[in-house]
Amino acid sequence: MESIFNNVSNINHDFLRQFHEYISLSGNLDFQNIDLNSIHTPIALIKTNTHHLIYANQCFKEKFNIDDNQLIIQSKLQDYIKPYTIEQVFSLLKENSYLLIPKIFPSQDLNNYQNPPLGNYFELYSLSINLVTWQSEKVIVAIFYQLLHNSIVDLSLQLSQFSSLINNLPAVIYQCRNDHNWTMEYISDNCWDLIGYSASEFRTHHITYNSLIYDQDKHLVWEKIQEAIASRSLFEIEYRVVHHSGEIKWVWEQGKGIYSPMDELLYLEGLIVDINDKCKKEQEKSLLLNITQAITSAVDFETALLYTLQKVCQLTHWDFGEAWLSDNQGEFFSFSTAWFPPEKNYQQGDNLSLTEFKQQSQDFHFSQTIGLTGKIWAKKKTIWLEEISKSKWFLRAKLASECGLKTGFGVPIMAGEEVVAILIFFSRNNLPTDNDLLALIETVAYQLGTVFKHKQIEMRLYQSQRELSTIIDSTSGVFFRISYDDNWGKDYISQGCLNLTGYSPSELFFEDKIDLAKITYSLDLQKVLSVINNSINKRINYSVEYRIFTKDNQEKWVWEKGRGIFDRQGKLLGIEGLITDISDRKEMEEALSQAESKYRNFFENAIEGIFQTTAEGYYLSANKALAKIYGYDTPLQLIENLNDIEKSLYLQPKRRQEFIQLLEKNEAITNFESQVYKRDGSIIWISENARAVRNTQGNLLYYEGTVEDITKYKEAQEKLHYQAFYDSLTQLPNRTNFLQKLSNSIANLIENSDSNYQFSVLFLDCDRFKAVNDSLGHGIGDLLLIAIGERLQNCVAEKDFVARLGGDEFTILCDEVTEIKEIIKLAEKINTAFQPPFIINQYQLFCGVSIGIFFSSSINNEQYNFLNPAQILQYADTALYKAKSQKRGYYQVFQGEMCNEALAELELENEIRQGLIEEEFLLYYQPIVDIYSGEIKGFESLIRWNHPQKGLITPNHFLNLAEETGLIIPIGFSVLKQACHQLKQWQEKIIKDSSNFKKLPVLSINLSCQEFNTENFLTQLDSILEETGINPEYIKLEITESCSIFQEDFNIDILHQIVARKIQLWVDDFGTGYSSLSYLHKLPINGLKLDRFFIIDIEKDLAKAKIVKAILSLAQDLNLEVIAEGIESKTQLKILEEIGCKLGQGYLFSRPLSAENAYNFFHYPRCNYNQE
Repeated sequence: MESIFNNVSNINHDFLRQFHEYISLSGNLDFQNIDLNSIHTPIALIKTNTHHLIYANQCFKEKFNIDDNQLIIQSKLQDYIKPYTIEQVFSLLKENSYLLIPKIFPSQDLNNYQNPPLGNYFELYSLSINLVTWQSEKVIVAIFYQLLHNSIVDLSLQLSQFSSLINNLPAVIYQCRNDHNWTMEYISDNCWDLIGYSASEFRTHHITYNSLIYDQDKHLVWEKIQEAIASRSLFEIEYRVVHHSGEIKWVWEQGKGIYSPMDELLYLEGLIVDINDKCKKEQEKSLLLNITQAITSAVDFETALLYTLQKVCQLTHWDFGEAWLSDNQGEFFSFSTAWFPPEKNYQQGDNLSLTEFKQQSQDFHFSQTIGLTGKIWAKKKTIWLEEISKSKWFLRAKLASECGLKTGFGVPIMAGEEVVAILIFFSRNNLPTDNDLLALIETVAYQLGTVFKHKQIEMRLYQSQRELSTIIDSTSGVFFRISYDDNWGKDYISQGCLNLTGYSPSELFFEDKIDLAKITYSLDLQKVLSVINNSINKRINYSVEYRIFTKDNQEKWVWEKGRGIFDRQGKLLGIEGLITDISDRKEMEEALSQAESKYRNFFENAIEGIFQTTAEGYYLSANKALAKIYGYDTPLQLIENLNDIEKSLYLQPKRRQEFIQLLEKNEAITNFESQVYKRDGSIIWISENARAVRNTQGNLLYYEGTVEDITKYKEAQEKLHYQAFYDSLTQLPNRTNFLQKLSNSIANLIENSDSNYQFSVLFLDCDRFKAVNDSLGHGIGDLLLIAIGERLQNCVAEKDFVARLGGDEFTILCDEVTEIKEIIKLAEKINTAFQPPFIINQYQLFCGVSIGIFFSSSINNEQYNFLNPAQILQYADTALYKAKSQKRGYYQVFQGEMCNEALAELELENEIRQGLIEEEFLLYYQPIVDIYSGEIKGFESLIRWNHPQKGLITPNHFLNLAEETGLIIPIGFSVLKQACHQLKQWQEKIIKDSSNFKKLPVLSINLSCQEFNTENFLTQLDSILEETGINPEYIKLEITESCSIFQEDFNIDILHQIVARKIQLWVDDFGTGYSSLSYLHKLPINGLKLDRFFIIDIEKDLAKAKIVKAILSLAQDLNLEVIAEGIESKTQLKILEEIGCKLGQGYLFSRPLSAENAYNFFHYPRCNYNQE
């Protein structure tokens, strides 16, 4: 910029220049006798920290109209450079800071220049600032060079010309801050050509330069510039920037840091040059060289293609590259391989990732002229698609659009005139045809084609040699050549002779001739020679079977096939052939002969039916078992009468077609179950296993297979299914069945959320059933439940679903309900129906019902996806509870506010979780007593919750919720560990106090089904046993009879593993669960806990006493102990004693005790209950 001011005069006279050079070089005013007042340029000395003036020469005072020296000392540099700030001046001082300062500068007010006058009222100064030593203090010397000029307008014109010169340079000039955004203070207007953004966008910080640097290069640029700043040197960097259009360009940047007099970095300045074309050509040249080397050494063509795709995408920054190869028949091009940068896999806003695009592309196959691949194949030339979405014949346009691909092009790879592969590349930008890029990729494709031809030739040659070698060396036979003419070639025998004969090839040669006669069985040698001579004479191939002797004198059968070789004149040159071991075949023929007679015996006497039938439905053969299954006297009678299997045999004729279709599809079928007619017209179930038998040409000969009568199995299966899904008492669907139906209704509700589909659940509870049960006994109660079920079924429509959940609880599912009025009407109908009494064994029993109603429209559509059967039952149960609280025989529809109870349960669940953390759960212990002797045999551990607010809580208030939420598992393991610790403490205390030594007590611990079914149950159990050091012989694990483990065989192994640890297994609440006695002899259990149900009112109910006596007898036969729970009276105790029950537990003996009280009770029982 100095050239602008070459005409400025009266500034740089000699003395001032010498002074300026001196302070610039020495930085010291103390050793120079200089009279600053003699210099006719304003000069001031300024403090470095506060920027207050220390001194001003006479010219400075005159220029700025200052008379008072005191005013100078009070002023700052800021006061003389307004409207500029000190920071602005320091940031420009290396450029010869030009300042426009008002001509008039009244001393009386230094702060009135917020709005200085315009035009010729300004003077132009070039401000020079240096750091010097003056009077042993570092100060700033400021020199104001006045620049004389005709007008500011002329100066502006010259500055404008200089700016034009800068903007027309082939480089971008900039000045920026040294921050992570490279914030631009100045950038020349020609930045538009380089990066597609205007200078104003940088000045307004609409865009930062750092955001344009290619992500992978940002760290490099920052590191290089910081290194240069640290070393006060120039920096030169080559890196990439991203143009506004998305194009990636290579640039070269040179620059340096600019520093203040205090050695502070003020800013960076430099220039940026576009070197994209140069880098691009160098990279393309490198790409071609690398690809050529790589594909030449690639193990196969697909590896070369993948490498090419990767390198092209990395160089060109295209987003996705793929290769397509022709199939073996040359009918289609199919997907081969693809590559894309991992960081480009998914772009925000796209529906598909590039991985998914690649996977779905593998399903496409293109014939000639079809799709982009097919058109490139047909035209044998490159095709560019500028906008994929507008191409009607690009069949993957939708897929490409969903992952943001907009432009694509494809290039054929030619081997001669044949297209052997096609490369296709995609970009997420809309790009016009790039001829340079196409020329590059076509060159790459040409290299690939050349390599492919060479590889193809090499591969075919290698394949031929390998196949021939493999065939010869790996075959089980021996190839040989015996020469009759020395000029034709030497004798040869393959390595297979070692396996066949035990001789190596060299051992079978004699004077360079093969001697096969020495291994041929002497009685067969003449036959072999005769066959060979005959074939030579007739010039035909020969084959012969004969025996040989191996090296270890083993006899083998071989099959030899060969032919004579003749020259054009008909002269015999030799013979060539193959010898194969057929010893196994010979043995098999013998075995087959023996097996045929055995098979016939098996066929005739098998207990399963065996058949052969034609595809048309006729029996070819059948055995006696099949005839018996179908009710015929003989197989012949069956074959003669069943001449149309489809119509005469199957209950559903279409089953025969299904049978044939499965065989055609799979060649064999197993367990094909059908209902068929017997000869007498009765119907049975059969299971068929069959296969299709075909000849060597693949034509069907017949079907053959076996038939088993599975009628009894089906009946048992149906019975089991009925038992699993229907209540054995009322014959109504049970809870499992109901929940399945309810799940279907929920699914329909979600699927048809836009329609008017609704359903309703009615939860019914019998109001006086318990009173009937308690007063008249369970027999009458059961009959009443049956009658209730029948009365409910009479109230509902045919499509409604009535089920018994358990006890006296029933549910009704009403599907496809239009409005709640229908359900209200049904509830009122049920209440009316239950008003008349039930007549049960001459008893008139009144039993009303309370009904809780859930209607699906009572919840929002948003809640549909969170619905489950248990939740709906909970809603209906909540409404039922509300109904029962109002009055008997009443109904209530579920409303949203009823969820308060559910919230209470949630609060309880959270309290349980907190209780586990705070270890609020503790154990009480109820004694188990020998009824006859009164001796304490042990204790049952019973959980209690010491709630911080509610006090001691019994398990009936929280265990059900713990079961539902799965919290029973950590509670259960906590109980197990606590119980084992306590038992160990008791045992140590009893043993230590030898004077009171007694037999050690056994502790019963309840085990939940969920706890038992955890995967790591045994691991947890072992860990607790090891941690507590307890002897497992003193532990009883009690599992309730209702637990599903008694129904699942796979748990038996775990039970055995528990018993193997010497732990006793007991069945708790026996008689209230599945009531299946089958598990008693299957499972390794030690005893039964008889449910308190059998003890309550045993003195009044003789039937209960009989049941208990029967259970005791059964347990005795099975060597099982029995404990009677819930003994509360001496009368009950006496009855149990009389019928032979040895062990008891209940409030009669003791309520559950704390650990300390239980220990005392063990030593000092309060009474001997064996006496009246």
